Amino acid sequence: MALPETEYYHVRTESTLPTTSTVNTLLEHIISCPYCNESIIVLIDPSVEQQAYIEDCQVCCQPIEFRVLITEGELSEISVSQDNQ
Repeated sequence: MALPETEYYHVRTESTLPTTSTVNTLLEHIISCPYCNESIIVLIDPSVEQQAYIEDCQVCCQPIEFRVLITEGELSEISVSQDNQ
């Protein structure tokens, strides 16, 4: 039984990803969990000036309420509290 002849294909390598000028960079910030007091790193989206959201602690899985203020693309204020307060 003869092996089939090898076929070669051209693969296009053009990127369809957005350029760096259109990608928002997330800001890293260290907070202390209001439940377990562990220091955790969170990522903040600087494209939204005022933010309020809930994110679970990476250590104890409790819901943390975040309030974030961004000024000129920089983190100017962040507060965290227990979700039930």
